[in-house]
Amino acid sequence: MKISIIMAYYQRQALLDKTLESIDRSAVKDYELIIVDDASEPPLVCDRAKIIRVEKKNKWYTCSSVAWNMGFREATGDIIIIQSPECYHVGDVLTYALDNIKSNLYFSFGCYAIDQGETMNLQYGTMPAIGSYAIKSRTKKGWYNHSIHKPMGYHFCSAILRKDLDKIGGFDERYAHGWAFDDDDFIRRIRCKGMNVNIVDNPFVIHQYHSHFEFSQASVFGKPHLANMKIYESGYDPNIPMDYSLNTIFYNGRDSLWTKIKENYDKFYVSYTGSKEQVIPRNLHMIWLGGDVPFKYIRLIATWKKYHPDWNFKIWNDKDAMAFDMINKVAYDGVDNLGVKSDIFRYEILYRYGGLYVDTDFECLKSFDDLLYLDFFAGGRAEEPQVANGLMACKPNDKYLKKIIDAITEKQHNMDFAVNRILKVAGAEFITTIYLEYIKNTTDKTILFPSSFFYPIPNSFRYEIRKDSLEDRIRTHSYVKPDTHCIHLWYTSWLKDEDLPLTVHTIPIKEKKEKGDSLVKFMLLTKMDNANKRRLPSSAKLKRSII
Repeated sequence: MKISIIMAYYQRQALLDKTLESIDRSAVKDYELIIVDDASEPPLVCDRAKIIRVEKKNKWYTCSSVAWNMGFREATGDIIIIQSPECYHVGDVLTYALDNIKSNLYFSFGCYAIDQGETMNLQYGTMPAIGSYAIKSRTKKGWYNHSIHKPMGYHFCSAILRKDLDKIGGFDERYAHGWAFDDDDFIRRIRCKGMNVNIVDNPFVIHQYHSHFEFSQASVFGKPHLANMKIYESGYDPNIPMDYSLNTIFYNGRDSLWTKIKENYDKFYVSYTGSKEQVIPRNLHMIWLGGDVPFKYIRLIATWKKYHPDWNFKIWNDKDAMAFDMINKVAYDGVDNLGVKSDIFRYEILYRYGGLYVDTDFECLKSFDDLLYLDFFAGGRAEEPQVANGLMACKPNDKYLKKIIDAITEKQHNMDFAVNRILKVAGAEFITTIYLEYIKNTTDKTILFPSSFFYPIPNSFRYEIRKDSLEDRIRTHSYVKPDTHCIHLWYTSWLKDEDLPLTVHTIPIKEKKEKGDSLVKFMLLTKMDNANKRRLPSSAKLKRSII
């Protein structure tokens, strides 16, 4: 019998390469390898596999159940190995499956998780010690799947006959728009079909450590997770047909949220042929509260001046906020968290003056002049509608910004300022709710751009680029696409203060009038001997501002 190995892959090239090394040691050589590249950037490279590439623009789902079914449809083997790309074989899994699989039997191979350090050591050939305990969290070691320590039956690595997979029908794509529980449902349907589940402890697989790119924020993870939990808890229904051989079904229970957003994006950007006369003024706003701007941000700020030399530029600081006649002064003064303060302040700045607001942890790659014909724009997410407020642009007196300010006014005396509530208080979740209601009836040219424009890097990537080294910069730029205008580096200065230098050593900078002056030139005025601890006064302006 022929074996087909199916993998659903996302952003794990090094881990996959190591896994393939372990598979190469199998005595079985006659197998096909099918990998569904689930919109990875950069794309998967694997000459030995049949790669099914899903482009990000075509990825309408968040759950990997859809990707697995894509792989099943292409398989030609009699035995199907369902395999995560990061799961390294210990022992000959393929031979075991070939010698022992039979009708009505499902093999779920044991899976032991190792931590980040052990994963790095494994890359260099050092095998980890295997413990005798179940895993307690994703950051610790232990068995994800084991006949004694944690008998789950999950498909980290599993084997099933093709005819039995046909009977099961593959994965349930009702879970497509959510997160998790598709694996619980899969093993439940196997059992409900009367199949025998055999958890095999030897051979087994080692789960190599990886970051969880897609849903690193609790606010983003929660809703999709709860949606799929609800589907799972509705119970097993044998009357719901499952057939992975059919074209993927688009479950549109949540699609209404996207409808107007997609319409506006196409109408006012992709297919737009109307006037592109400037509407949004060339004002570039940044905010830094709570002291001086750390040195690591200076390089990023300079990129904005590079591509916008004729724009009016201002970094707003604490003194500016105190002098600003703020509508929501009570809310601003009532919160200590600098992230919430910055949120409240940016809405009022944009409403009064218009222009482009951008957080200081963005690197600019091209001019935004081509977008100034719009009335409002911001960046969004690929997984679900969300207005990310790290970059927003609008004309003065924008109607949407007014609705945000009014909503803050209504609740400013009863705001919950706990750190874990920041996104709900005045951040992305808060303004997204208002935006989805606002765009139902407005005729304004308002666009929520896809994440590739301003947020090409996943949120959790921030843990892997903290050094701001040349290697980190090369890696971040691997995510750049033709439509990428800037890159958000997710420094989250409002959440932690570890990036602030310990030594105060400022660069004295005076306001310049000459055209073409830039932050880079200012930096060259002083010899940088202890560069990592040098800081720029937050009140510095790159050119005289009219606002």
